[in-house]
Amino acid sequence: MKLSMWNIYSELPYAEMIPMIKDGSATIAGARWIVSSTMNPSTVYVGPAQEFFESAENDSFIVHRYDMILVRQVEAEELFDTVCNIIDKFNDWDRQLSACLDSDNGLQEMIDRSRDVLKNPSYLYDPDGGILALASDYPASVHWHWKELIDNHGISEKRMKFFKDNINISNVFDDMVPTRRPSVMDEYEYIHCSVVLNRRIVGHYVLFGFLHPIAKGMENLVDILIGWMDLYVERHAEQFNPKSSLADAFVGFLEKREYDRAHLAELFHSFKWKMSDPYQILAVREIVNSEPVLLGKAFRKIAETIPDVVVAMHKQHLIILRNLVSETETGELKKQLSDVFKDDFIIGASTPFLGIENSELYYRQALEELDRCRNSGLRISLGRERLLDYLEDLFSKNDLAQAYAEPVLLQLKIYDARNGTEYYDTFRAFCICGFHKSETADMLSLHRNSLNYRLDRIAELIGNDTFLRLTAPGDPDQQMRLIFSCFLLDKADPNVSAAGRGSLDD
Repeated sequence: MKLSMWNIYSELPYAEMIPMIKDGSATIAGARWIVSSTMNPSTVYVGPAQEFFESAENDSFIVHRYDMILVRQVEAEELFDTVCNIIDKFNDWDRQLSACLDSDNGLQEMIDRSRDVLKNPSYLYDPDGGILALASDYPASVHWHWKELIDNHGISEKRMKFFKDNINISNVFDDMVPTRRPSVMDEYEYIHCSVVLNRRIVGHYVLFGFLHPIAKGMENLVDILIGWMDLYVERHAEQFNPKSSLADAFVGFLEKREYDRAHLAELFHSFKWKMSDPYQILAVREIVNSEPVLLGKAFRKIAETIPDVVVAMHKQHLIILRNLVSETETGELKKQLSDVFKDDFIIGASTPFLGIENSELYYRQALEELDRCRNSGLRISLGRERLLDYLEDLFSKNDLAQAYAEPVLLQLKIYDARNGTEYYDTFRAFCICGFHKSETADMLSLHRNSLNYRLDRIAELIGNDTFLRLTAPGDPDQQMRLIFSCFLLDKADPNVSAAGRGSLDD
């Protein structure tokens, strides 16, 4: 455990002290007399002030790196004993926190054993707002918000919505280190930090400055507590997420980490899954201008509502891995997701795929569909329904794509634009229907004779030999080229022709 000079200063019992603390870094692990020729950054030094500068006879001082505290009318030996007792107190607290790791109620015990060190009301709540641990020796009367927490045993959903919609407090939920913040509802400070398991926030720790200002250097002490809390939730992972180990393995695939296949196969088998099973990935984003507020609550809801899923947090998204052995229908999936996420989230879903090793590719597809939701105002976008949309987006971003289209099709499109005809659409339908006239006539709602007239006219315009070459049976590659050419040209500007292609009017 490492302390800062501010931690020692706040514990000193003397009436007249002058802190000259420039650095305040938390590196102190012990105390010594200032007689050494070298100064260890892990040690705080104590000595009589007269030996180093003009001062009263009984003045003493403490020095650490660039920091110093001058203590008036206290002898150095007494000050040295006091500092040693302070460090012993913190070390004893550290040992008490360590002893909580194997307890069934370790998080609560950690807060209880921190009462004399932190000296402010504090609590830990889960992403749903429910209390995981709370400083039990503070009455409800200390503050209206503290009373609300005790009465509701956590933050109510109504209050969470209020935070999101009115206070823009959501950036707090991204605090991975203890961070001091001003309250936007009252005139006090608080310190906040998240407790994390496998990259997922499982709890939010808050220390309030209700009763008195939070001492300088308190962030360091909170960081020590959070470190033990992180170890506790890791040791008791099943208590916070039964599939946490599988979720971590899943995120490993997304990040392309190396893995032991035999170990992972055994892990998947423990959940009655196979690595070769069919899967689907869903990417979920909360509709909020800053960091997410309700994502943690959604985490639990989705895990409890949809079976055969693993849930993980990744880059401020909720990532869901579905095992499709149960073969849930698409319509049922949409209903399940709609019931859970309502109007606060957008969802991008990959197409189903075989083999967990392919997760990273389909995760990128889910993110692509998530961006489609955001850009198109959709609430959910399923990759399996968006092939043509994706190709259209892909080709539209590259002006060169149009240059690869069959020139004759572009010429028909230009002719139609200039003459009000429909030869391009007719030839496009003829290609899609595999050059079968009956199917083409049905697709266009034309009489067979009208279709024959249009095809004859197209043959005249592009040349009969060219028409026969393009529509020759038994050449699937040629048919595929024509279909893709139509796809490329469907939204192309017919008034702009590629250089060197010529025109039917030439």
